[in-house]
Amino acid sequence: MVVVTELPEKQTRVYTRKCQVYLTDAQVAVHDRALVASNELHNYALTRLEQRFGLAPGTRRRLFPTGKWLRVVLDEIRLSFALDMYGLTRWSYSVIGLSAQMAQAQLFKLATNFAMYRESALSLMMAPAANQEKWSRIHGKPVWRRGSIQHIRPGDPGKQSITAPNNKDSVAVLSNTTIKLPLIGRVQTCRDLSKVIKGEAAIRTITLKRVRGNKYELQMTFSEEVPKVPIKSEVGLDWGMAGRTVFTSNTGRVIENDEFVVARVSAIRNEISTLQSRMARVKSPRKTLRLKDKIRRLHAKASNVMTNEQRRIARTIADEYDLIVLERLNSSSMRRRGRGSAQSRGFNAKLAVVQPYSLTQAVIDAATSSGKTVILVDPYKTSRVEFETGYVHEKKIPLNVREWTSPVDGRRVDRDVNAACNILSWGKSPSLHQLHVETGCDPLELVSVH
Repeated sequence: MVVVTELPEKQTRVYTRKCQVYLTDAQVAVHDRALVASNELHNYALTRLEQRFGLAPGTRRRLFPTGKWLRVVLDEIRLSFALDMYGLTRWSYSVIGLSAQMAQAQLFKLATNFAMYRESALSLMMAPAANQEKWSRIHGKPVWRRGSIQHIRPGDPGKQSITAPNNKDSVAVLSNTTIKLPLIGRVQTCRDLSKVIKGEAAIRTITLKRVRGNKYELQMTFSEEVPKVPIKSEVGLDWGMAGRTVFTSNTGRVIENDEFVVARVSAIRNEISTLQSRMARVKSPRKTLRLKDKIRRLHAKASNVMTNEQRRIARTIADEYDLIVLERLNSSSMRRRGRGSAQSRGFNAKLAVVQPYSLTQAVIDAATSSGKTVILVDPYKTSRVEFETGYVHEKKIPLNVREWTSPVDGRRVDRDVNAACNILSWGKSPSLHQLHVETGCDPLELVSVH
């Protein structure tokens, strides 16, 4: 078996682990002060980015900076923030309450999200005028605001976490239950860190987040080099949107959610709906707060149940195959399809169970931890092209049509298996996919390799 897509010999695995930590009153005050400065920096930096690189009519169109130029722009924003908001000619943690490293990490994340917003908006602005008008009518805002980032308004809770890079080993594990954090200092954990930090994985960043009340959660992002294993088994997986089906493989194998998990999540969501209806009739603020807290707990419970199920499915796939090729689905655009219709509501309910993005990330995490390879393929025409014959259907095939007779050789074509075969073939050789793409994009843009 030959894989046409060039794969690296090693890959960097990036993953996150969480644990609850206990903060003193003094540490809580430091964290709250950092959150205030972080929210102020968010609004200030976003305003500057919109002024310089925004897409509103009348603004100057400039290319968004990258690489060294981006670092220069962000340094300028950070220093001007210190001058305009605090009257400082250089950054001072003692005055602002936020370290320069934390500020820079926040600015890079904001700039990344802003660049994605510009790309999304520009793609729609280049679409036909009818498409732009339809999108504006549905969403009630101009196309140049598509995917835009919101300012934190007065009264809004804003950011509840601060992130810091592990520069010069500023994060240090002192014992199995003690860790030193930048800005905060020494904190106690409720989890044995020796079970969290394994092997030669290095801590890249840490995020301290306020979750419920006075509870705080520490998120540690690790990175490690994992050698690639030889590819002896491969699979193409097509997303399933019927019943409990999650994937259909190129061999016809169907991977499903456990029926008891689906029933349990459905019961939890029914309970949430009941509580939401009750809350709408309650007038007492105290009862409303209690109901809100119960709803939050149920949402977290449903999320935990689905996360465990996704990890089970991901581990099953990663253990059996060395090369895994998936569709790269855009859930947000799929939810907008047929907005308001009964079909759309049923489709969205299925998306809420399948959760393509979360499950994709779970598969990538499970595979890369074992040195396996994951390739994400653009879903364009995966169902319209017949794998065996190469025949291309001119129109989209309705979702309720699960199989058809090939007009070329008269054989029966299973929609899901056919798509899975195309996904595997096009992931291994992107040039085959390019043959069916009308735009002039690079075939390498149709796949991303992990």
